[in-house]
Amino acid sequence: MKPRLAKIRILLEHDLSPAPIFAVFVGYWLPLDWLLSNGILGGASPLEKAYAIASSAVFNYGLVALVLSGLIYLIAGTLYLFKFSLRGMVRTGMSLCAWLGFLTITKGVLYRMLFHSAPMALGFQWFWRGVVVVLALLMTWKGWNPRKVLAIPMGLGAAILAAGLILVACEGSGVGLPPPVRAKGPVSARPDILLITLDATSARHLTMYGSKRPTSPNLQAFANGALTLDHFYANANWTRSGIASLLNGARPWTHQGDLGAPRQEVVNSQNLVKQLALAGYNTDYVGTNLFASPSFQRSLPFFHRGRLFVSVPVGILGDLGAHFPSLVRSLWLGPVPMLYSHFDFRHFLEKTRTPIAAAERLMGQAPSNRPSFFWLHLVTEHDPYAAPPPFMGSFERSPLARSVRTTQTHYGFGAKADPCYPGIYEGRYDEAIRCMDDGLGGLFAWMKATGRYDRTLIVITADHGESFSHGYGGHGGPLLSEDLIHIPCLIKRPYQHSAERDDRLYEQCDLAPTLLQMVGLPIPVGIEGYPISRKPEGLPVFSMNHDLAFGPPTFSVAIRLGDWKYVEHWGHWTVPWPRRELYDLAEDPGEHQNLVATRPDKAADLRGRILMELARRHINPEQE
Repeated sequence: MKPRLAKIRILLEHDLSPAPIFAVFVGYWLPLDWLLSNGILGGASPLEKAYAIASSAVFNYGLVALVLSGLIYLIAGTLYLFKFSLRGMVRTGMSLCAWLGFLTITKGVLYRMLFHSAPMALGFQWFWRGVVVVLALLMTWKGWNPRKVLAIPMGLGAAILAAGLILVACEGSGVGLPPPVRAKGPVSARPDILLITLDATSARHLTMYGSKRPTSPNLQAFANGALTLDHFYANANWTRSGIASLLNGARPWTHQGDLGAPRQEVVNSQNLVKQLALAGYNTDYVGTNLFASPSFQRSLPFFHRGRLFVSVPVGILGDLGAHFPSLVRSLWLGPVPMLYSHFDFRHFLEKTRTPIAAAERLMGQAPSNRPSFFWLHLVTEHDPYAAPPPFMGSFERSPLARSVRTTQTHYGFGAKADPCYPGIYEGRYDEAIRCMDDGLGGLFAWMKATGRYDRTLIVITADHGESFSHGYGGHGGPLLSEDLIHIPCLIKRPYQHSAERDDRLYEQCDLAPTLLQMVGLPIPVGIEGYPISRKPEGLPVFSMNHDLAFGPPTFSVAIRLGDWKYVEHWGHWTVPWPRRELYDLAEDPGEHQNLVATRPDKAADLRGRILMELARRHINPEQE
């Protein structure tokens, strides 16, 4: 072996080397995490997958491993002042940290594989405690060095990091990335567009949709000069799939964004932002959700500028995202989200004011010689629901659930066991909506002061709702209740000052063709939605979910036709909920009386419509 390589090997195998932590994170956790979380990479090209894994290795796993190694050296160095053995403390610290990482990852993997029911999960917890006790006793056995039996080559982590750095450099240089989309031909005079998407916002919690609390006075004032769609439905019950439907005018069974990023061919042929960019629009965005970001939605080449604010300790992500699109995916898994989930970051409380201030700056810098499209995604109402003063406690005076950590709802049916569910959480959620509404009031005031408000086509909607009913918390998962899929949609045309309401049925995939028609642009072939002014009477709307996170995969589809709503669930079904649901929403808006048994004719008719749509797309729900 060459002397230089021999020295590197000595460093990797040295007692004080951080290689064990690198090996555990990069050589064990990274491949397992990506293999088991295929939804993050679903639909991605081989190059996109390579870039995403490289970003994980460099910006996520490797970075955290370095930080942990540094902390161990710092702590051991401090204790050395008290005459302990520095070498022994660092060696023990590295070994213990590597094994804790190894055990934590293994537990997480097994838990994901086994967590099908509450008794099974409880039994697994006790089993794992026994495993930890046995390993702790073994580590006290004289002469037993856990580092030497850690079955991961010490150089593997360093090798992956080196390859990751090369791939990150390639991505930063634009190798293999699609070129930016720019206008073809002269730019026509068209109105500015402002699209505001509110994360996890259920329609029934807003004033104009009948909320009993004064949650949205500024939105109500906006609605007094806009069109309110009374029955607007999300095509999915979580962010990445709902936003894909909104941007591409397609339902999830077409764009397949519920399994990862939306299909490239769908984005290329019918994406709303791409059509606007080709027509000469200046396109900018400010985002606050990784799954709603242009990077994840494959629409980054269609934007000129943007900022991404997310609840991770990476303040420069908004700038890096333009050069490293895969960074958005890489930070969703692994040790970084696990670390920040345990800290009460102050910028959680700034998740309205900071992005709105950035939006005002970008809109103010937009060129005046072409129309502008601006997309603002606000995550204020998404859990954790802790709103800053003076909103905290304005609707719910309980001393409980007043911090970021204590307003993190339990998703799915696990929420039932929490004493804060549903009342206290629902109060905090409404306070977060009031905080969001206050921020939008400031944005509208700024637009009016700068002369932008009247001349702009403004659309306010949501990606999905939030559940505080049926014993079900949060969003996502198999349920498709009204809390989760009935969302707001307000549209203000330029120079509109009177209120309008429309009580027909619409869905997210109708929004892209509606905006294109309003600004005089052609609607691409393939869009499943209709402009609201030309939507035929009597069409149903659909919502669906591929549940990949709440245990074994399930596939749920909801159809609403008139006042009737039917939901069918396929797949591994272990939740306390019927597989088939039928409701008359005119008589039972809260969905408490399942009429499948008493109205089998109506259930069969609506089920047949779902099966016909699935058959047209060659989807076998039993295999989803």
